[in-house]
Formats: sequence, C-alpha cells, structure tokens
Amino acid sequence: MMNAKALLPTIKSGDLKESVIDNKIRRILNTYNRFGLFENPDISNNYVLDENFVRQTSLNAARGGMVLLKNENNILPLNSKIIKTIAVI
Repeated sequence: MMNAKALLPTIKSGDLKESVIDNKIRRILNTYNRFGLFENPDISNNYVLDENFVRQTSLNAARGGMVLLKNENNILPLNSKIIKTIAVI
C-alpha cells in the first residue's frame, strides 16, 4: 500500500528517501498538468473508452516489439549450465 501508514516508517528508518516520494509525486502532477486535469478535473467523466482502438493499438505494439532470433552457430537453445546471465539490450 502506498499510504502514510506504510511509507512513514520506511522513510524514518532511512530505507526509503523522501526525495524518491517527491519525484514520484512530481511525475504524477506533471501528468495531471499535461492532460489539463487541474483546469478541467471533470474531463474523465466525459471520456468514452474505444476498446477496439485500445485492442488494435496493443496488438500493433506487441507485433512491433517481436524479435526473431537467428540461430547462428547453433547457439539456441541456451544451455543453462553454461550461461548463467543474459543481458537484454
């Protein structure tokens, strides 16, 4: 839970820096500002979700993110006894 009861002890113990919370709040407020939610807070009440658009956009993003691997030098499948870590760049 992200509330005072859960966060205050971790901030006071030093496990969580107050600057991290400040940064997260700043990002949320910047998003509110970018979408005009301070000037027109009821904008979300007039919003109609276009589910087909969302589905198509998600599908296009998934397709665009696919990567085909070449099995050069027959390295695939990876041998987990030899390779312990993989960097995804």
